[in-house]
Amino acid sequence: MDMNTIVSTAAGGLISAFISWIFYWLGGRGLAKEAKCLHDLNVLLLRALEEAGLARVNRDASGQPIGLVLEGTAVTESAFASGVCDAEIIRPAAQPSAVVDAAAGEISKVVRRSREAAMAMFGPGASDPKE
Repeated sequence: MDMNTIVSTAAGGLISAFISWIFYWLGGRGLAKEAKCLHDLNVLLLRALEEAGLARVNRDASGQPIGLVLEGTAVTESAFASGVCDAEIIRPAAQPSAVVDAAAGEISKVVRRSREAAMAMFGPGASDPKE
């Protein structure tokens, strides 16, 4: 091996290391921005859960969230299993007949208008639109 080979190998190694460090630095900077955004979103989500009364957030001395305690009836009920399942079907109250009659009247108006539009567009031999 001559001195030219050793110097060119060392120079190539240094150039490769420098270029790798640049990409490492750029990638780390992008990841730091993304991590900050995700942290901020997590804090907002924890605040929303806390204000809704579904969870209690444990905080450190500076007020930053460090833990989450889930509360609420939905969480406590789903935490226990039993062999008995009680189900109740709740149906909406029947609609008053006046509301149903008004809706039927509006539907018939729409059908009549679509027939009139078909006749105006395609002439008297137009077929009725499909309902």
